[in-house]
Amino acid sequence: MKRMGIGLHLSGLVILVLFLMNCASFTTFQTPEVLKEGEFSVGVGGAGLLLLESSGPRMTIGSADLFARYGLGADTDIGFKLSGIFPFLVAFGDIKHQFLKKPLALSADMGVSLFAFEEYRTVGLYPMMLAGVKPFFAGVRLTYLIMGKESSTGGSPFFASGSEVTALLPSVVLGMYLGDRFQIIPEINFYQNFEGESFYFLGLGFQYKWGDSGKRR
Repeated sequence: MKRMGIGLHLSGLVILVLFLMNCASFTTFQTPEVLKEGEFSVGVGGAGLLLLESSGPRMTIGSADLFARYGLGADTDIGFKLSGIFPFLVAFGDIKHQFLKKPLALSADMGVSLFAFEEYRTVGLYPMMLAGVKPFFAGVRLTYLIMGKESSTGGSPFFASGSEVTALLPSVVLGMYLGDRFQIIPEINFYQNFEGESFYFLGLGFQYKWGDSGKRR
């Protein structure tokens, strides 16, 4: 199995990002607060890649996001997100549990993504911690990606032996969530390699919530 780590030079890292941008989820568009039982939210967003170059900062490539969440109760909700630019779309699902409400909101989230285009597949795992005091939040996340061609047997979304390439990318997200029933979510997703070279995904999301939007528990 060939492995791509995060200790790449920025040029190589950027090439990797440009390739992965539409086959993995690099945005967050979540808050540390979970939805109450029965609440449902739908949102749209978008993000651009900010490169810090010697000639100055430069924005490049964008992706669109459509996302939804549903409150299960017991301080837990689930979410679904569709990201990318047609026909290169990523399906992302996650479950989030809120451990703490005061003095700050604290939650743990686990996400899984699948990208499929012709014979190519990318599967992603996204463990994340989020914390914040409204309207501010921050989080840390690991993005683990397995990329390869579909197995020739069975037509499953898994890979033929030895065909995979993997990548591990840690990140930090900083953002705000403004409003209650209707929310605006600006965010910055920050990635950095071992040599201090970095890139950013600047995102802006909008979501609307149905259900009991009264005082939080």
